[in-house]
Amino acid sequence: MLDADRFGLVGKVAAVHTEGIQAAVDADSIPVLVSLGDSPVALVDRARSLCAGGGYCRVQGWSDPAQVPASLPLTDSARRSLRFSFAAANANGGEAVFFDCRLFSAPDIGTCLPAIP
Repeated sequence: MLDADRFGLVGKVAAVHTEGIQAAVDADSIPVLVSLGDSPVALVDRARSLCAGGGYCRVQGWSDPAQVPASLPLTDSARRSLRFSFAAANANGGEAVFFDCRLFSAPDIGTCLPAIP
């Protein structure tokens, strides 16, 4: 079992609000939850599997379920709390990968998200 004090977001799911998720999926953007227990490589692999099939697809991750936006476009608050962003641009393998390097220090893949004041 994961240590909740160390990794956070460990526990029982109390509710699932699907409205924001459906709106994001309709806009080719898939929200996910991330934690310190996730490796950058595993997040990219998860994003690639979610975006299988080619075409434009974006996977964005937050560490706090309360920060996952209910609608698009992202608010400034949602951008500031974003921890992971993956975009597959086309079927030829074009990708953009970004991490919040405060949570994922020196990822081996991708680059750091720009700081948003």
